[in-house]
Amino acid sequence: MAAILRRGRDAASHPISRNAVALGSVQIATFLLPLITIPYLSRVLGPSAFGALVLAQSMSFLLAAVVDYGFTTWGAREAATRRNSPEGLSNLMRDIMSAKLLLVVLAAVAAGVATIALPVIRADPVLALLAWIAAVAQGAMPMWLLIGVEDVRRVAVLQLATRAAITALTFVVVQGDGDAPWAMALFALAAIVPALATTILAGKHVRYLRPEWGRAVAPIRAAWHMFVGVGAFSLYTTANVMLLGFFATSAQVGNFGAAERIIRASTGLMLPLATASLPRLAFLLSEGRRQRALQLLGYLALAMATIGGIGTTLLVLFAEPITNLIYGAEYPQAADVLRILGPIVLLVAVSNACGAGWLLANNLDRQVVRVAIAAAVVNVALAAVLAPAHGPTGMAFATLTAEIVVLLGCALAVFRNERLVKSQVHA
Repeated sequence: MAAILRRGRDAASHPISRNAVALGSVQIATFLLPLITIPYLSRVLGPSAFGALVLAQSMSFLLAAVVDYGFTTWGAREAATRRNSPEGLSNLMRDIMSAKLLLVVLAAVAAGVATIALPVIRADPVLALLAWIAAVAQGAMPMWLLIGVEDVRRVAVLQLATRAAITALTFVVVQGDGDAPWAMALFALAAIVPALATTILAGKHVRYLRPEWGRAVAPIRAAWHMFVGVGAFSLYTTANVMLLGFFATSAQVGNFGAAERIIRASTGLMLPLATASLPRLAFLLSEGRRQRALQLLGYLALAMATIGGIGTTLLVLFAEPITNLIYGAEYPQAADVLRILGPIVLLVAVSNACGAGWLLANNLDRQVVRVAIAAAVVNVALAAVLAPAHGPTGMAFATLTAEIVVLLGCALAVFRNERLVKSQVHA
């Protein structure tokens, strides 16, 4: 018993465990706390205005992906390998922030195009402006550095506190169906405050150098495959609400977005464990400790599959009570969408643990990108066929199919890589 308790204490005090808990609080702040306001917003705003808000927030997530450019993963991995070199970290920070200045401009252009193309957003361009502001704050924050050096606890607490305050303000500020812009403004504020704090905390590890346009090209080239992967990933996750916006009414978008928010909140709560493990896996592999990395991967896969399986079971079996409790009777299609999307929780858990995490730790970015592109192509193609004919449920089937493609693609890539490694060892 003493040995078991000692092992439990050691596991809890391990850097991965501490950072996973910290990142977990970030996910709670980002995904779970907003669920508290959703029952209120969905009822006060109504399906049409709520659909417009969900569409604007999805647009913001996509623009944030443009500004981030995959640097959350690529930068964290680079920072992990330079963690003992303050000069190396400072140069990395300058290069990435130089690149992000260019990406902020690109995101502004994309926001303008989206405003013209999407009727729901075109009707209220203020939502597009606020979406861009939130995206710049979210995408530009140097969270990648703190993840790479495994120092995320303080900023995690701050994000949790900020989101809690924004949650409380929502009940005060948003009072009617015309207050969607105010709800979006609070969404932007929830990104701005942590972005400023993260920038200050990152100064503990780096010396800020003036960005240089000439240094923006190198990290953009180095992280290109990661950006393509993140972009493709967005096309079968956060972009689905926007894709549906081309084919459906704002009320239908609201029904799909209602169920999709529950799924993304559920999968988001599992990501901290995989995210916190990536720098450790990369470090172990860089030190030549492959067996130790594989052992860690096994524990990670077991934990995430267990959590994902429980989550999927609950969402599928209790879809109607869950959607009725959160959104009310004005969103009749949300339960059907949630039943279809429920298995995604398990699929994402396994693919992140056994697939993407291990492939990224082995610097196999191209394989991850190929899998993401394949899933994005399947998702967009099916959405173009199913969404016009079946609305939210058609979009849900397209999303589920894309996640199945991801899992199968990651499993195949891992199998091929490990077989190659074994053949090289025995040669």
